[in-house]
This record gives sequence, C-alpha cells and structure tokens, in this order.
Amino acid sequence: MSAPLKIVTYPALFRTQKIIIIAEMAKVNYVVDTKTSQEQLSSMSVFGKVPCLVTPEGNISESNAIARYIGRMAPASLGICGASAFEAAQVDSWMDFCVQDLEIPATLWIAPILGWMANDAQVTKRASEDLHKGLSVLEGHLKMETFLVGRQVTMADVAVATTLLLPLKLVLDAGARKKYPSVMRWFDLISNQQAFVDTCGTTTLCVTPMVAPAAKGGNVNTPAKEQKKKEEKPKAKEGEAKKGGEKRKQEAAAPAAAAPAPAPKPKNPMDELPKSNFVLDAWKREYSNAPGMDTTLAMPYFWDNYDPEGYSLWYCDYKYNDECTVVFRTSNLVAGFVQRTEELRKYAFGVMQIIGTQEQQKVCGAWLVRGQSIEPLLDANADAEHYTWTKLEQPPTDEQKARLNELWNAAEKIDG
Repeated sequence: MSAPLKIVTYPALFRTQKIIIIAEMAKVNYVVDTKTSQEQLSSMSVFGKVPCLVTPEGNISESNAIARYIGRMAPASLGICGASAFEAAQVDSWMDFCVQDLEIPATLWIAPILGWMANDAQVTKRASEDLHKGLSVLEGHLKMETFLVGRQVTMADVAVATTLLLPLKLVLDAGARKKYPSVMRWFDLISNQQAFVDTCGTTTLCVTPMVAPAAKGGNVNTPAKEQKKKEEKPKAKEGEAKKGGEKRKQEAAAPAAAAPAPAPKPKNPMDELPKSNFVLDAWKREYSNAPGMDTTLAMPYFWDNYDPEGYSLWYCDYKYNDECTVVFRTSNLVAGFVQRTEELRKYAFGVMQIIGTQEQQKVCGAWLVRGQSIEPLLDANADAEHYTWTKLEQPPTDEQKARLNELWNAAEKIDG
C-alpha cells in the first residue's frame, strides 16, 4: 500500500471538510495533521496557509485544487468530478460560484459571530444579502434537479453543502430556510451521505439565529449624517398647523397610549460578584500578544495578577475519550464545544487540547472562570456536562501549575 496522503489543516476548518468527504468517497488513503506549526507550514505551502496536501510528488495548496486532485484519484464510475468532460466543466463552474457567491458572504457573516473577526454591521448586512442572492440562484437551479450536476453526487455538491453548513446551523432559521425548499431538500440528501455524516456529524439546523456581539460604543459604522438625521426632529412647515386643525384637536384630546417600557435585560449572576482586581481582557491581550507567539512568556503576568478569590481554575477531561478515534471528528467535537461557550467570553478564558495519536485521541483543557463555581459554564454550554470538571486548589500546587502551563501553552508533551 502506498504512503497515505497527508492533509495539513486546522481543527474543524470547513474548507477541509469537503476534502475529507471527497477522500472518503474516493476511498483514498489519507491522514489528517492538525499539529503543524505556522513556521513549518510556510515551508510546505507556497501560500503559507491551510489546507495543504502533502503527496509523494510534492505539496498542493488551496482547498478546491486539493479536492480536484483527490477526486480524480477516484474510479471514473463514481463520477465525483463529473461523468463527462462537459459535466466536469459544470462541476468547476459550481465550485467557482460557491467561492464567490456563497463562501465569501457566508464567512463575512459567520466569522464575527465566532469571534474570528471584528463585527461590522454594514459588512454583516451586505454579506447576509449576498448569501441570500446566492441561495436564490441555487433554489432556481435545484427546482428541477436532484444534484447540482448530472445524476449523482459530485464534488460540487460537497463543496456547496459544506460551505452552507455553518450558516444553516447558526443563522438561517426556519423562516429564512422556508424561502428555499429545493435547496433544503437537496441539502438533506447531501448531508445524509455517509461520508458527510462521518466527517461533519449529524446536522442540527438553526432554531434561533446567532448574532455577533455589537461593537463597543454603539454601531461605529453608522455614518454620522445618518445618526444626526435620526436624532433631529422634522420641522413643521409654515401653515401646516392650520391644516386639519380640528383633527389635531381631537387627537390631542384623546389620551396617548403609553408605550410599554422594554423589559430590562437580566443581569448575568457573575456581574453581581464582588469586584476583582484581575482584568480578564488584559490577560487575554497579554496571552494573545506574547512575543514570538510563545505563550509561556505570558504566564508570569498571569500568576502575578491572578485573583483566587474572584476567579477559579478548572481542568476538564472528556468523559468519552475512548470514542475519539478519528482526528477530524475529534476536532469538530472541540470546535463545537468552544462555539457554545461564546456567551461566557466576558467571564472566562480557556484552552482545549487534543492529544494522543492518529488512532486514539484524548480531549482535555483548562479554564479560568469568574467566581468559584463551574455552574455558569454548565448552564451556557450543553456540551459541558460531557466533561469531568476538577477545580484546582487555591492557590494551586506546583504540580497543578505545571499541568496548567502545559494545557494553556500547547507543550510538546501533555500528561506525559
């Protein structure tokens, strides 16, 4: 058997999901590497970014190029690249459409929600509009078609479905999906293909759309002129008061219905805790901006400023590590856990690690949480109950500090 192809990527990257699905469909021998450093990647990929495919002939960059390379390794009877030269061109057309009309707006809409980029209200609005335009094109095509190209699943179906996966899970609720019945019928078919389920898991569609945190200080992207117009009260034209005078008198006589006051937003219980001198945002900046990305250099700052009365430290260990036998599925598991902890961003800091081998992984992590209880995290993240939470002593022992340092700073060896 020839050496397996190596797919170098980051955990749960949607651009890599289509590559893995196509590799599964093509029955290609491959491994997934999520541990390559940026320095190593720069020497592997001409573009210095993931995904990158390592082959005996050399390395290939860009997800669509990798998908096509792997797809062409499949038996022609599978038709992954199209059943003819004409269909192959149609597949390429849909993959190009996917990048420009679906992937770009989907990324600009979803990235601020997941904290990958700063929120810009105008960009999000335009991205939402552009994604709906792309979905309308898909809807028109799929009204009379089962697949995007031909009479079987091709890499075009895989590329478009994986691109729409996060929008359908996070922002496109039932009301939004109702406009695209043909797209949803097609997506249900593609997302239930065995290779898709094995890679991405079962898809849970959006119930309540997620929204990116508002920019501090209000919407910084609203033009000043627009804000002024909203604030200014329109001036009445001269003589306008005389028109319809009787009607105005009647309206004035009628008691104005008082608009109900908006219900106050409930406070997070952690906001009621005694004030702490430890500034979580300052620690996050120190950690993120560590010289040379060596986060171990940030640890002295942490221990010098840590407030054991205002915060607590916790280890977490996944209860079902024996089930973690495929790297990309384990990566998806961890990515989902992190996403579901979004609402605690102001009150917590944590790092999750996947350790072990290609055949058997272990998921563990360490978290800093406001207050002395892990309950707020359990309440915010339904997945948290699948982990064993162990509170560190206050102050932590030297042994506990050493393990925390390993977990937060991705040491070469963790837990031996």
